[in-house]
Amino acid sequence: MRIRALAIISSPFQLINLKEFIETQKNISCYIVGLYFNQEDKRRITNVANSLDIVIDKKIKRRKVRTYLRLIPLVFWKKYDQLIIGHYYDNTMVFFSNLLIVKKIIVLDDGFATLTSLRIYRGKKKSIFGNRNYYFQKKRINFFTIFHDNNPADEIINHNFLFLSRKLKIFEITQDIFFIGQPLFNYISKSDYHHYLKYILDSNPGKKIKYIPHRFEKASDLLEYEKVGFEILKTEIPIECFLITSNLIPSKIIGICSTSLFTISILFKNCDLPVLIESIKLPDSVIDYNLHISQVYDLLKNNIVLKDINLI
Repeated sequence: MRIRALAIISSPFQLINLKEFIETQKNISCYIVGLYFNQEDKRRITNVANSLDIVIDKKIKRRKVRTYLRLIPLVFWKKYDQLIIGHYYDNTMVFFSNLLIVKKIIVLDDGFATLTSLRIYRGKKKSIFGNRNYYFQKKRINFFTIFHDNNPADEIINHNFLFLSRKLKIFEITQDIFFIGQPLFNYISKSDYHHYLKYILDSNPGKKIKYIPHRFEKASDLLEYEKVGFEILKTEIPIECFLITSNLIPSKIIGICSTSLFTISILFKNCDLPVLIESIKLPDSVIDYNLHISQVYDLLKNNIVLKDINLI
């Protein structure tokens, strides 16, 4: 019997994981709703959908009450067996998770927040949102994730990006190097960040290094990086999607504390492509006082090359 599912997503990474989930199911029909805040959000989600051959059935702009009014007819248009949501603490998704009567709720990966959501769901961690577990306590929830928890249980469905990895196998490796940029000025100074960039340039002489900026990095900063020797490579889609659609597979991917380094390492583990992935370690003084960064490095150290260069 065909499984009828309703999926509500609101980010490119959620969409990537939705595609992976659909590929793991043998018999599923999925009606997909994409929520967005502005035209940039809409464009990014649309670009990812196109790159993955996904049809988003309805795109809805978030406008408080209007969002719910536009969703209600879609949600109750027909009966669903499963509800797939992109984030455990998205107000709209929580509302319809509570309202819909379904056999199962699937929570997709949305970056490192997935593990935090899982711990909150299990009651191991207090939520800054209050007791939202009330909405889910009578529901059967599964977390579809690439992150492995120390206490595996029935609610976790692990995957390894097998669908995306199959696409990578047909590509050849270039001599280029990718650097994954991050807006880290809340943790280190601009000058310190430039020291890291100089180290990367100096340790890879004669190589073309493409700087892939985070969407929150300023254009003025990118201009500075370009002047010192980086080639700025702006992508409208997450790097995971970019790698499988651009035919550009670099020989090395470098970052600092981006969780993308982990997801990319999972991608390449399933292929025979010898791509080196490196993380430049921030100072202990930064790591020790920032729980999120500490958790990211704990995740990275078992999967990629972690370099402690003591520049700061």
